[in-house]
Amino acid sequence: MADNSHKSKPINHLKEINYIFKGDSLNKIVERLQEVSSGKIEGLDQDFAKKTLTTMSKHSPLSMSVVFE
Repeated sequence: MADNSHKSKPINHLKEINYIFKGDSLNKIVERLQEVSSGKIEGLDQDFAKKTLTTMSKHSPLSMSVVFE
């Protein structure tokens, strides 16, 4: 009998992640988070974007930029 415990589970908010975290720039990511959180982009979870913006606002912009690069 095969052990399937290693199989991955679906990723929550994958549609939002794919839209928001395109690899162009940190500023663009923040802009897209703001668009989604304000409801300008239909079909994407506003609460996810709001929580992500809140989390990111607690971190150093310089440190996030370094990690992004």
